[in-house]
Amino acid sequence: MTHRLLISLSLISLLPGCVTQPSKPEPKLVIGDPSGFVKTVDIRKTDLKSVCSFNKFQEGFRYAYMSMWNGRIEKVLASKPRPDISSYYESKIFYSKPNTKAALDANPGDRDQYSECQEGSYQQGKMNGFLYSQEDLKGLEAGAPK
Repeated sequence: MTHRLLISLSLISLLPGCVTQPSKPEPKLVIGDPSGFVKTVDIRKTDLKSVCSFNKFQEGFRYAYMSMWNGRIEKVLASKPRPDISSYYESKIFYSKPNTKAALDANPGDRDQYSECQEGSYQQGKMNGFLYSQEDLKGLEAGAPK
């Protein structure tokens, strides 16, 4: 009896268990081109549960995040705020490629060759990019000069 118990315990200790496995860190996305503002965003794993193409999710996320962020900054700057407020916001503009401001100008035809999986992942990325940008914009505005 003791011999069987020892063998069972030995086998169990050899099996990898959930408790001993370290959890993976949250995925990170770098938003923006270095010629402008750059931000790293931690993506919650729960937001990726049904994503089958992480690359396409990233594309959609970046597009929506940068577009919404820059759109808000452009509205603030259009109100002609004080110079210190203007410089604060101007330093936070995302570029989608070198010296090109990100804007809402996507052409759906660019994704004609996407599979259903890729398009679904892209759209989910856009939805999450919008939501994350709204959360982060609150922090941006809270840090603006008063």
